[in-house]
Amino acid sequence: MLALVLVAMPLKYGLDLPLAVRIAGSVHGILFLVLIVALLRSLWEAGLPRKAALQVLVLAVLPFGFLAADRIVRRALEVEPA
Repeated sequence: MLALVLVAMPLKYGLDLPLAVRIAGSVHGILFLVLIVALLRSLWEAGLPRKAALQVLVLAVLPFGFLAADRIVRRALEVEPA
């Protein structure tokens, strides 16, 4: 997301390169879909509680929400920090 705002948007409006936003936006969307797949696999295979999965999904749309989401998943699955 930061690459989209800090790199792609200035390229689009400063240098008239709208392709930069299209590429960064596509990558951002693909990474969000990868997150959804990983979350579903965690639900099915690792036994992540539904409440924790819902919290992670909500945090996925907030800036720096991944920090809290990581803590929630680690606590729910009782995984040691890396």
